[in-house]
Amino acid sequence: MKNSSCRRSFGAAASLGIAILAWGLTASSQAAYHTLVNTYDWSHWNNAYPWGDHHNGSAIMLQSQVALSGNSMTLHAVPTSSNPGYRFKSGTIWCKTIVQVDSTHINWTIDGQFKCSTAPGCWPAMWLDGTQSWPPESDIMEFKGNATCWQNTFRTSSDVSTKTTGVSNPLGTWHHYKAWINRVDATNVTIDYYIDGTWTVRHTANFSGKPMWLIIDFQTEGSSGTATWTDKWMYGGTIEVGYSSP
Repeated sequence: MKNSSCRRSFGAAASLGIAILAWGLTASSQAAYHTLVNTYDWSHWNNAYPWGDHHNGSAIMLQSQVALSGNSMTLHAVPTSSNPGYRFKSGTIWCKTIVQVDSTHINWTIDGQFKCSTAPGCWPAMWLDGTQSWPPESDIMEFKGNATCWQNTFRTSSDVSTKTTGVSNPLGTWHHYKAWINRVDATNVTIDYYIDGTWTVRHTANFSGKPMWLIIDFQTEGSSGTATWTDKWMYGGTIEVGYSSP
């Protein structure tokens, strides 16, 4: 049709009509977005981990080390001598909303703004963990004793995709860390990771239909080295957890 001069005017009008119709169909069938969590308060969050008060590192997680207030969160790590078996006490919270990509929750947004201590021995993270089994796991933000942010997708313990990104002044400057998880089919999803609005990587995993907890924790030592400090902090600003339905 592009080479037929006698039909050019009709083609242009028809194309315009088709474009308008297509726009109307797209607008009417557009997925609806639902924000489920956008504040830090105990109505949306639980203390510690879903399975208890410790995980991997050297800190026990206590509610006394957590402060939640609307658009802010504080997790505070300090040495402890009152909790045998632990070198530090710190804070962790996990979301009461379960993240599950399926045919009625076709994609999810998890977006958090943080300031994180990243000295050796500091292990702050925001991550998704399977409620029924491990994996699935998606590490949206993880620092392990330095200013490199790890974004990981665990399909198995040995099948892991990782993207590392250097972050400028992760404690002194607010930074956004985001995952957008989209359903591909009944088995697979894509996970697009972002830092400060810039896309970093896409991973594919067989996470469709698998429920996951969202955890924000300030663990110590473990994979982050040895701590020689006496006082470190992790701060949360804005937070968003939401999904799109067909």
